[in-house]
Parts: sequence; C-alpha cells; structure tokens
Amino acid sequence: MSVRCSVLDCQEKGSLPVVATVFDKLNQVYKEYLEAEQSYTADVSHKFIIAVLMEYIRSLNQYQITVQVKPGGVITPALTVFNVSEETSD
Repeated sequence: MSVRCSVLDCQEKGSLPVVATVFDKLNQVYKEYLEAEQSYTADVSHKFIIAVLMEYIRSLNQYQITVQVKPGGVITPALTVFNVSEETSD
C-alpha cells in the first residue's frame, strides 16, 4: 500500500505522535483484514475469488493507486520510495 502523508514528507515533518497515530490506523485496518482472511474456509469458489480480485483492482483504480505484479502473479500496490536527503543550512 502506498501511503504518502504530509507528516512523512520532508518539507512538512509531523510530530512523532501524529506519525504513530497514522500507523495505528493503518494497522487497525490491516488487523481486521487478517481476521477476515482467517475466517474464510478453503472451500471458497473460484468465481468468488475472481470477484474479490476484480473488486480489489476496481478499488485501486478508483483511488488511482498504481500496482505492480510480482512473480507468481501476485498483485500489490506499488510502494513509493522516499528519497530523504539532509539539507544543510549555512
């Protein structure tokens, strides 16, 4: 998941508590996802799996999130790599 928040941007650094809150919210959603994933049985139909995948792709497209396809056909959001450079003041 590519999350770019102004609190993580080099020009507008957020305080540590704000960054911690962002991570807490992301992890809360991820935990709910993991719990839901564990509740599925192995008898899920192929049609349902395809429908879920299509909804995932539709949602990524709706929010204009780019994806990358990893080996094995795994589709994941493309993560943005931040280039952090130290600025020196004279």
